[in-house]
Amino acid sequence: MPSKALKTRTEVNAATRGMIVSQHVIDGKGYNTISQLSGVPKSTVRDIIKHAQKQHQDLDLSEHPWDTTATAPASRSERPHMLSARDKRRLVHNCTKNKVARRRLWIEIAREIHISASRETINKAMIEAGYKRYSPLYKPVLQRSTKIARFKLASDHLDDGSYWYRILFTDECSAVIGDWNKVKVTRLKSERWNADCTEPVYKKYSSIIFWGAIGYNFKGPCYIW
Repeated sequence: MPSKALKTRTEVNAATRGMIVSQHVIDGKGYNTISQLSGVPKSTVRDIIKHAQKQHQDLDLSEHPWDTTATAPASRSERPHMLSARDKRRLVHNCTKNKVARRRLWIEIAREIHISASRETINKAMIEAGYKRYSPLYKPVLQRSTKIARFKLASDHLDDGSYWYRILFTDECSAVIGDWNKVKVTRLKSERWNADCTEPVYKKYSSIIFWGAIGYNFKGPCYIW
């Protein structure tokens, strides 16, 4: 039994693509009519028109129907492809390896490490690995000795409920008036307090300071200056 010949894929030339867009935008012809006139399959006609509209959303195609940059299909090298398991591991590693990398766009890092894929494919790979782009949490900068001392105090009185009745906790926070530099970081949901995913708060840069105190069954006043 003779085998069926495989269909070969052929590109529609620029002149035909321009004619298809022109007939749809200027003449108002539908996909079926354009397909019959041009000999191009209806599905291809639809794809050419949708591609032109997507590529040039801000361009009036009725005035530029023959613009080949608007109607040209994506080149082979620009089309998305499936990422291998190794590509995904490299992408995650390079997007999370340090504080600077976590603040960069995924697609930029992908290009630097020579992973050729669309933005959608890169984003999908990172999201499937559990990563998203979050606004960083802001916390005061504490020296290591201060952290150790606070942890020891809490550990020593962990089971001593009466001790905490006599403790007053005070804290202050700052508010900056004006523009705020919006930053996004790459992290897992569980990495909320990871040092690479937070931003320091420096008192000397504050415009307004809020101070308050709390204790067991007690809420102190709030001061603003």
